[in-house]
Order: sequence, then C-alpha cells, then structure tokens
Amino acid sequence: MMELADTQAARRRPLAVALTVGTVVALLLGGYVMLVWCYGRGGQNIPYMKNWAIGQNWYFTSLRQSLSVVNAEAAQAATQGTAAQAAAPTYPTAGLISAGVGSLMTLVLTFLRLRFAGFWLHPIGYILGNTYFTYMVWGSLLVAWVVKWVALRIGGPRLVREKMTSFFAGVFVGGVGGMLFWDVVALVLLGQGVRDVYTCVP
Repeated sequence: MMELADTQAARRRPLAVALTVGTVVALLLGGYVMLVWCYGRGGQNIPYMKNWAIGQNWYFTSLRQSLSVVNAEAAQAATQGTAAQAAAPTYPTAGLISAGVGSLMTLVLTFLRLRFAGFWLHPIGYILGNTYFTYMVWGSLLVAWVVKWVALRIGGPRLVREKMTSFFAGVFVGGVGGMLFWDVVALVLLGQGVRDVYTCVP
C-alpha cells in the first residue's frame, strides 16, 4: 500500500496511520470475536477451528520425535547404569540450520532484486512458497502474473504503472468490500436462524 501511495503521489503519513490503526483494530476485534465463538460454541463445533486453527497436530511432530529419542536414551542409560548417568541432552540443530539458510537465501534474493531490475524471483515468493497461503491463492497469482506479462509486452512499464496499477487497486478494494458486504449479510441471516449461507467467517 505504501508503494502504491508513492506511485499515485498520495501522502504517506495518513496512509501509514490508517494502516496501523486498521491492523490494531483488526487484531483486537478478530481475536475477541474468535474467542467469543470458541467459548460460546466450542472450538470443536466450528469447522475452521476444528480442522485448521486448533487441529494442527503437525506442529508438535518435532517435539514428539525429540521426546521419543530422549526417552529411549534415558531408558538405555537406566538399564546400563544408574539414573544419574543418563544420556547428555542433545539439541536439534536442523531447525536452526534451516532458518539460517532460509534467511541467507532471502537476503541474497533481496540483493539481486535490488541490483537487477529484471530479476524474476521475488524474496516474498521464496518465503511464502511452501505456505498454506500460497496453496489457496496460487491461481490468482498465476492470473496476475499472466496479465502483467501481457501488459508489459503490449505497453511496457508505463502502462502498468500509470494505468493498470490504479485500476487493479480498485479491483482489490472492490473485492474486499464485496467480501465484507456478504459477510454482513451472512451474519444477519445467521442471527435469524438461517444456516446455509456463504460467509468467510465461521
């Protein structure tokens, strides 16, 4: 949004304040509403919460694996000697190495992106490449890439910067507005007892 403000010669300070206030309000309101739903209906009774938000057992996979290794080492030490001679604690380094390599690659991609104008790989794409977010939006990203590629071939960077940026900013705002509108409609219908509604909220 700040980059869009620069391209459209908009004032940065009011936009930064609006983005900050919106983020804080969204976090507080979203957290409050989610807690109300979870305590009121029960997290297991909300499909999104049950299947995703509170049902991510894979988060604990590395913990369970580490505990099983430590327990096996402790049991082996107890059978071969005294409990005081238990195996020395081990610290898994794979996660730290992965984070370090990922951080280094992100810095390298950022440098290449700044150094070469036509460098095609964006560091944000590298960061989000294996996330659930990308799984949900890869089709939209592909369409956006095709549209931009065609526009660059037809009219060059000037067409993208002066015409298409403001147009698709409006498309984005319109899409968000449409989602909010139908969420409000769905919440009203849910309050009246209708359950078969289209909504982004549980």
